Amino acid sequence: MSTHELLEPLLRLPRRLTLQLSLLLTVLLVAGIGAHAWITAETQGARLHASIRAHAAALAATVAADAAPLLVLSDYAALEEQLLRAAALPDVLAIRVLDSTGQVVSNVLADADGAPHPDYTPLRLTPPTPDRLVQGERSDGELVAWTPVVSGEPVGWVSVTYSLDPARSLRARVLFEAAVTALLLAVVNLALLRMYLKRRLRAIRLATEFASRLYARRGDELAVNAETDEIGQLQRSLNFASRQLRREHDAVTESTERLHALLAHTLDGILTISDAGLIESCNAAAERMFGTGAEAL
Repeated sequence: MSTHELLEPLLRLPRRLTLQLSLLLTVLLVAGIGAHAWITAETQGARLHASIRAHAAALAATVAADAAPLLVLSDYAALEEQLLRAAALPDVLAIRVLDSTGQVVSNVLADADGAPHPDYTPLRLTPPTPDRLVQGERSDGELVAWTPVVSGEPVGWVSVTYSLDPARSLRARVLFEAAVTALLLAVVNLALLRMYLKRRLRAIRLATEFASRLYARRGDELAVNAETDEIGQLQRSLNFASRQLRREHDAVTESTERLHALLAHTLDGILTISDAGLIESCNAAAERMFGTGAEAL
């Protein structure tokens, strides 16, 4: 389907040229801004998402390195203090340390205000495969990074959960700002378009009104203001047509008057008869021949 076929239903609704042009330009403007905003939002969101993934992986690696000796010594109190400090970073939702069996030995969660606190609910998790150490965006909008805890040999795992709300908020903010920008530009576009087209459309309207009065054949002429080449050509063509119609009207009027004078003074009776056989008109000689008036005939 071509662009013209897509826009035709929109252009068919308003009949005035100003509305058609305004609607067309506004649709194109909003579509262009919307496409640019969508691309920008996706690009910046993906960049921030990648940054969050990198931060999560780095934090998990740092916690794993610090937790290795504490996990070997089973110093869970010191391990919990370490996790509380790490979980105080922005957008960290949870940090968990697992032993080699998958049992969570220390679990720190962030509350609604972002303050970390320990959680002692018994929990067992299954560490991921080596190719899934950083798990992307889940249905709940979170990202989980895993790192093995190594002390000569693997002794456990660290799991760091990050919030992806910043990436979502960035996308929403970019799209909202684009919507506001599109609205403002549409208003400015309509105002500028109206200012620019005001004189041109007034010239077209005057030409249209003048064309509708040509049947009067008075020989009037438009003032050629030539707002554009096309409008100037239209005005000159209408003036030429008006002069031609006036000359032809005068010629026909003169011929008609001569014909009427000839019919009135000829001695021959002349009738005009319709296809149905009815007398439509007659001259004075015909009235005298039939001895009655034209209306009776």
